[in-house]
Amino acid sequence: MDVIVYLNARCKEILALLMSANTHMTIDEIAKAKTVSRRSIYYDLCKINEWLEYHKVPQIEVERGKGIYLTPEQNRLLAQLTEQPDEAAGYVFSPGERVRAMICMIGTSLETIGIEELMSFCQVSRNTVFNDLKVATSLLQKYDLHLQYETKRGYRIEGDTVCRRTVCLHYFYSMISLYTSGVLHLHNRDAVQEQLDRFHAVENRLNIHYPEEMLLGLTALMPGMERGQDILDLRDISIREVVSSREFSAVAEYFPHLIESEQIYLAVHLMGTRVLGVGVNVNRDNELYNAARSLVAEFERMADVHFEYSTDVERALFMHLKSSWYRFRYGIRMEGAPLVHDMLRTNVDLFEVTKKACEYLETELALPISDSEVAYLALNFAGYMRQSVHTGDQLRILIVCCQGMTTGHMLRWEISSLLPKARVVDVVAVQDVFNVKDICDVVISTVPVKSDVPVQVVHPIMTDKERIAVLRLGAGNAESLSAAESITPQEIMNIVQKYVPVEAWSALCSELDQYVEDKAKRSLMLEARNNHGLIRYLTVDKIRLCDRNMEWREALHYVAEPLVHRGSIETGYVDSIISMIEAMGTYMFFVPGLILAHAKPDHHVKHMDVSVGVFRQPVEFSQYRHAKIIIMLAPVDKDSHLEILRDIMRVFAVQTRIDDLQQAGSSMEVLESLQRYCFDSNSQYLEG
Repeated sequence: MDVIVYLNARCKEILALLMSANTHMTIDEIAKAKTVSRRSIYYDLCKINEWLEYHKVPQIEVERGKGIYLTPEQNRLLAQLTEQPDEAAGYVFSPGERVRAMICMIGTSLETIGIEELMSFCQVSRNTVFNDLKVATSLLQKYDLHLQYETKRGYRIEGDTVCRRTVCLHYFYSMISLYTSGVLHLHNRDAVQEQLDRFHAVENRLNIHYPEEMLLGLTALMPGMERGQDILDLRDISIREVVSSREFSAVAEYFPHLIESEQIYLAVHLMGTRVLGVGVNVNRDNELYNAARSLVAEFERMADVHFEYSTDVERALFMHLKSSWYRFRYGIRMEGAPLVHDMLRTNVDLFEVTKKACEYLETELALPISDSEVAYLALNFAGYMRQSVHTGDQLRILIVCCQGMTTGHMLRWEISSLLPKARVVDVVAVQDVFNVKDICDVVISTVPVKSDVPVQVVHPIMTDKERIAVLRLGAGNAESLSAAESITPQEIMNIVQKYVPVEAWSALCSELDQYVEDKAKRSLMLEARNNHGLIRYLTVDKIRLCDRNMEWREALHYVAEPLVHRGSIETGYVDSIISMIEAMGTYMFFVPGLILAHAKPDHHVKHMDVSVGVFRQPVEFSQYRHAKIIIMLAPVDKDSHLEILRDIMRVFAVQTRIDDLQQAGSSMEVLESLQRYCFDSNSQYLEG
């Protein structure tokens, strides 16, 4: 791994101070000059020495009783280096990045981490660190982890060790580009390379290539694993199966210094890329089924949809959660980067609603859910949202198998679970595949076959990547199977790597990943500027401001009047909303102070539309629920309104905007503010 090492602003200032001194400078003198602690200066000197080593310049040494003195030759070399531009030197962490970086730093450190170190690490003030730590505390509590402070020592994360590592991996992967560029600095670069060399030896032994980001994540955890003092709860996997695996054998050979429980932990991660993965040893059926049921209910609420066969949706998600439990538990990433890019390009609204609903799933499981898993779940929902008015609209699937009908019928069962609204027309042998376009729309086969309809080749027991491809069919994205749509950075690498020196593979793969991601973001940024969501439907005549007290039923009719007047809805639609609130309570509150009033699409909705009511005197829906803003959404089907929901989620993720709109002087001012919020929120989301 070719890691680029950068200097932050304060390290540069310390170097400048040393270069300008004509005599030795003690650590105390440097700390006083920079108004930080001695410990922070030692921390910065470590980073400076790594930077010097990277540039092949003699490192700085602290002479006992004297301090630091730079020789004329060191000064000359440093003068040349510091004149060169440094891209990462001026990098400023966003608030979210700071919080994630702090969790990674504290969670992977062998020692407690003090305030001064966090200030130095993120280059922010003491108050900013305290505020960030409050956010970190809240995030960790969701996973039953706790940020503990030891007086005069610092912070550490307490709780289940496996869960702590999983959370650290989750946030580490979200900042992998900052880590590989040298902006995010966790461990000594030489130590990281030493561990990577061991992992590459394991790859050669097993003849398997693991994702580089996965290996980097494991190297970040390695100091704690090598210490061997962590207690690992491994009861939820089959220890016997892991210990008898070839992955465990390779780990034992190349990481002999790890205790057995840590070797098992490492082997579980390596086994996670297999088709069958790791055997689960604990029955969590009730917990996982309840989690699936809650996720479906939350998605229906967030997306304003109702699944006609919600039990089928719950069962399908339960089967996915059951097979993926160990992956959630250990933070093992599925093959999902291309899927996330595809979802962000083709259906960002569905992805965002699913991601929001998954916050509830994270709370239920007390485990983080990666974007790859979110995209997979979104495809599940998309398959059930796809309407099939009559049999002729069903996706017809022919299963081809050369390994016996038992294998074929196993595939039939799994495909039927993934795509309950599709129809498997038959299971046939390879020799029976000819002129099939009259009986099916797609062939799913365990071997390559020639056909006059698209063919999806899968293993008898499908991998995650293959399940994703099948789900795309049900989501109405069959075109994703075409070569042009399914090209990934890895596939490009497979072609070009023979023309590229081995030492450049990692950098090239990273650039390809970044290119695909940037291209998706540019496409989405253009879409955001075109405003196809909330602002497309909202006009000044559909925004109402109210200065008087109003009973909630009256307030709903008041907000609905512009939609009734335009012929978008009939008053019966408002009556349906009122009946639902009377029967089910105030579940329509989107965030505190804002209610998204809606009902199922029915004959009372003529056109998709939206209206907004802003109330100076909050409307009381219950003793504890008061609405300052009522948004009335009139959907015509199950999914075309998701763009509007996306904008509402992004805009009102900033709670203060509700109060700002409440102070607006006119409907036009409200509209202009919402237009600005929509563009700003979409831009920030896509850029960050």
